[in-house]
Amino acid sequence: MGRKQIFGIFILIVIAGLFSCKKSPDIIASVGDLDISRADFENILRQRRPRMMISQIPLDERKKILTDYLEDKAKAMKARDLNYHKDPELQQQVTRREERVLAAKYPEILITDKFVTPEMVQAFAQIQSRKPRMIAVALGFEESKLIHASRTKEQAITIADSIYQRVKEGADIAEESSRYTDNPNLKKLRGLYNPYSPGALDPEVDIQVSHAKTYQLLEPIETDRGIFVIQVLESTDTSKVALSEQEKARTKVQIYNKFYRPEGDSIYKALSEKFSQELGSEVYDEGIEQFLRAVEEWAATGRPTDKTFTEQQRSIVLGRISDITITAGYFIDEFQGTFRTSHNRFNNHDALKNILQDYIQRYLAWIIKAREAGIDELPDVKKIANDFMDGKLVEIFEKEEIQGKAAPTSEQIQAFYEKNKENYVDPQKIKIWEIALKDEKTAQTILKKAKMPGTNFESLARQYTEKVQLKERGGSLGYQSIKSPRKVIKAAFDAGENQIIGPVQENRYFYILKTGDILPERRKELQEVETLVKSGAQRENEQALREEWIQKLKQEFDIWINEKELEQMS
Repeated sequence: MGRKQIFGIFILIVIAGLFSCKKSPDIIASVGDLDISRADFENILRQRRPRMMISQIPLDERKKILTDYLEDKAKAMKARDLNYHKDPELQQQVTRREERVLAAKYPEILITDKFVTPEMVQAFAQIQSRKPRMIAVALGFEESKLIHASRTKEQAITIADSIYQRVKEGADIAEESSRYTDNPNLKKLRGLYNPYSPGALDPEVDIQVSHAKTYQLLEPIETDRGIFVIQVLESTDTSKVALSEQEKARTKVQIYNKFYRPEGDSIYKALSEKFSQELGSEVYDEGIEQFLRAVEEWAATGRPTDKTFTEQQRSIVLGRISDITITAGYFIDEFQGTFRTSHNRFNNHDALKNILQDYIQRYLAWIIKAREAGIDELPDVKKIANDFMDGKLVEIFEKEEIQGKAAPTSEQIQAFYEKNKENYVDPQKIKIWEIALKDEKTAQTILKKAKMPGTNFESLARQYTEKVQLKERGGSLGYQSIKSPRKVIKAAFDAGENQIIGPVQENRYFYILKTGDILPERRKELQEVETLVKSGAQRENEQALREEWIQKLKQEFDIWINEKELEQMS
C-alpha cells in the first residue's frame, strides 16, 4: 500500500473520529436533531421524582426515564412525518393550550416579576431546604405592613442601629430582642427562630439570611414590614439549592401570594380594564338574551351535550374584542365538553354578562396583548406549546400506529387462549350458610341447636344472625371460592361438604357455618371469556408492535445516550 493510500485512510479515520465525538460533553442524549443537555435532563428528573435528590435516583431508573423520554420524542417526530400534526382538532387543542399559557405568562411578566425577583426565589428555596436558626430583633413603626408600633420608620431605624452596635460590642441579642421586639410572640421567644421559615418576615430578610454564615450578625435590614437586626446562629450550607423550572414557578407564586397579592391584584384589574378599552371590547345584551333562550331550549332536549347545540344557536353573537367575534359556539367550546355541567352558574342575564366580561377582560384581552408584545415567541412559551403538541402526538401515534393496528385475528385469539388457559379457571367453590353472633356463649348454644336432627339452619339464621343483610337470605352466602382470604371460608373447605361447624371467630363475630356441596375446579370455555382473551391478545400484539416500532425509531432518529455522563450525574 502506497503512502498516499495510507495517508487517505488516516484522514478518513480522523474525520470519522471527529464525527463520532461531535457531541458536547454537556449533551447527555440526543434524538433526531434534538439534543438534551444535562441541565434539561436534570429538570426532567426533578419533575418525575420531585421528592428525591438526583444523586438518590438509581442509575437504572435514571436511564429508564431518559430512554422513555427519548422514545416518546421519536414517536412525536415520526407522527409529524406521518402528518398527524396537521389534524385540525389537535391544532385547536395546541392553540388553546398556548392561549392558556399566554393569559398567565403576560401578567407574570408585567406584575409578578416586578415584585418577585429570582434572588427572592432562590433565597426562599435555600432557607426552606437548609432551615437556619437565628435570633431577630423585630421593630415596628406606624406605616409597617407587618409589625405596628407608635413610632416613625426613622425612629425605628435609629433604635435598630443602636441595637446593632451594642450586639457588635458584645451585648446578648436575645436580651435585646426580649426588650425591644414589637411582635409579642417573638418577644416571648427572645427573638429565637428554631428554625426560621422563609416568608416569616420579609423577602429581603430571606435574601440576607440565605447568604449568611454561622454566627454572622447582619446589619439592620430596612423593609416596609419592619426593621430587623438578626444574628444567624446556624446556617449549614450556603451553596445554591438546585430548582427545576416548575419548582421556581411554584416558589415565585408562594412569595407573590404571601407578600404582594393585594397590590398585584389591583394592578391586574387596572391593566385588564385598560387593555379591554384599548381593544374596543363589547358585550351584547341582546345576544345574551338570545343565548339564554337557546340554552333553555337546548337543556330541554333529551340528553344535551356541548355538541348538540344547533349551528343557529352557536352563531349567536355575544360580544367582540379587537378582531375577535365571540359567538355562542366560541364561548361553549372554551368549556371543552363541560358546558352542560357548568352553565347553571350563569343562567340569568347579569350572571352571564359578568362571566363574559371577565372572560373578555381577564382572558382574551391579555392573550391579544401578549401576542402583540411577542410573548408567544419566548422560548419557554414555545417549549410548553411544543411539549404539549409532542405529548398529544405520542398519544395519536400510539392510537393509530399501535393500538389501531393490533386488533387480533380469530386465530390469534384462539392461540392466546390456549397459551393462557390456566388464567381462565373457575376455582373450586363451596356452598355456605352462616349465623354471625357477637357473643361466644350464645354461639355455642346456637351451634348445639343447629346440630340437632331436623333443625332448619336457614330458620335459625333468620332468627339469630346479627348481620341484618343476611337475615332475609337465611344466612346464605352462596358459593364461595377456595381463593377467598376469609378465615370462615377456609374453615368451611377444611370441614368438607354437608357439615355444621363453629364457632369460628373472625373479626368481631363468632360464626356457625353450614356447608353444602363443593363445585370442582373448572376450566372456562373460550366463548365464556372471549372478551378477556381478546383484550389479552390485543395487549400482546400492541407490545410486539411497540417493540418493533422502537427498533425502527432508534435507527431512523439515531437515539443516543452519553452513558458515561449519565453515570457521573450526582
